[in-house]
Amino acid sequence: MSDVTNNFYISGNYIAEQHIESQTINYTGNAREHVGDLEEGNEPAEETPSNSMPLAPEFKYIHYKVTDPKKRSEVSLSVSHIVRLPKMAQVCAALKQLMKEELVLSSIEQSAMLTELRRLGLPDGSTQGFSDQNFYSSYNK
Repeated sequence: MSDVTNNFYISGNYIAEQHIESQTINYTGNAREHVGDLEEGNEPAEETPSNSMPLAPEFKYIHYKVTDPKKRSEVSLSVSHIVRLPKMAQVCAALKQLMKEELVLSSIEQSAMLTELRRLGLPDGSTQGFSDQNFYSSYNK
């Protein structure tokens, strides 16, 4: 029998790769749907779409012109990545670029935008460089 290696990532949805005789079979879906499928030799019953469950909460201030659900998910994911940038000036510059491209609403009050960004993972005011005042001054430029 050939050598079989299984790699799993489980967090709500999972991605598992099963390598059998230089073939790769990808399973994507809810872990409970494929419990029996991961045993050697079993084929997946049916593949579920990987975009069925969002990885991050949806950003509230997506521009109204963005109507495609896939594009809305991409914008939300982009903002989720933006809030992890190392400097507040970079966060604000990236947000302004999304506003310029009409992907994020530009008419949102500063405090509401800051609250939403903090909900998505922007460090709180106790982290150096991420104070509310620093956001307001960078956001206004």
